[in-house]
Amino acid sequence: MLNIIKNIDRNKFEPLVLLRTTGPLVDELEKLNIKVFYLPSLGEFVYMRSLFSRISIISNLKILRSKKPFIELLQREKIDIVYLNNMMIFHFLKAAKQAGCKTILHVREHVPLDRYKLKLRWARNQVDNYCDQLVAINHYSASIFPNKDATIIYDWIDMKSRYKKMPFNDIFGEDMSGKKVLLFTGGFDPIKGLACVVDCFTKDLKGDEYRLLILGKHTEKSINGLKGVKKNVLKMLGRDFGERLQCMIEADKRIKCIPPLYELSHLIEQSHCYVSYFTKPHANLALAENIILKNPSIVAETEESLEYTNNGEYAMLVKPNDRDEFSAKLILFLSNINEWEKAAEKGTDPLLNKFDKSGNVSRLESLLESI
Repeated sequence: MLNIIKNIDRNKFEPLVLLRTTGPLVDELEKLNIKVFYLPSLGEFVYMRSLFSRISIISNLKILRSKKPFIELLQREKIDIVYLNNMMIFHFLKAAKQAGCKTILHVREHVPLDRYKLKLRWARNQVDNYCDQLVAINHYSASIFPNKDATIIYDWIDMKSRYKKMPFNDIFGEDMSGKKVLLFTGGFDPIKGLACVVDCFTKDLKGDEYRLLILGKHTEKSINGLKGVKKNVLKMLGRDFGERLQCMIEADKRIKCIPPLYELSHLIEQSHCYVSYFTKPHANLALAENIILKNPSIVAETEESLEYTNNGEYAMLVKPNDRDEFSAKLILFLSNINEWEKAAEKGTDPLLNKFDKSGNVSRLESLLESI
């Protein structure tokens, strides 16, 4: 959203932003002289749970409670276009139309088409009836709404602006000459597949020349109620996912974890390769970023990774959720790394064009003007 606001023509469009609460984003918006409003009851659709689950019911109650103040805000500020920046807030489409606004929904999610069909039917009904323009970040996201023509606008990538000097010698605290660093950017979220990557690295890549750099450190979250009790019991039994994974990492001195960061161009340039193994489909922009910087990559096969790699031409794809196959393919990939370097180089120009800022900004402005 911030990138979009920074690049649209402010002579033609005056952006106003509605948020649930304050935070670092507000500081950036204030630098741009953007007016910010707050709606604490702002609720979002939870698609990976049953419609009748506790979290879904609470979320839907928040949605109902927020619609009236949302409509009042739109009418008071004389808003012309409501731009919803992700699919999880599609329920505001109808409210925006009731306020007399034009509507745009920007779909950024990978929603499974074979699960939670009742929720998906609800979302499609709202989009079909109340969305004036549908935008999607890739072709799979567009396919979620088959009855609506979508404009594909990729989240533009500009790696030159994301350079921060971070030598591996400083990160690992040793002379890294001759070392081969595998870069992982997914953090500790279970769906990102770090457990499988660490397991294969520690057990199957025994050479001292290998290192694994993980972006995203394990953080303890304070959880209250029944969930908190359950988490504490799992920790005592040694079965808490984050704790177990942290122990696996600490047992191998070749692995380093650092906090996630936006300025990662220098890290990619120094890396031997990029490794990703999502257990569930995900957009995985880091894959495109690594190919753009010619970094050989091995990733889980999803609709998005197929799209970004031209069906596996620019990176090695591996079927998800198969530890043994991933391990075998990882060893094969590393033994033929020069071939995959050439594959990444082949994909650099096509992805630079696909994720080009000027082209995608132009598409977005054309869409805004058409509405």
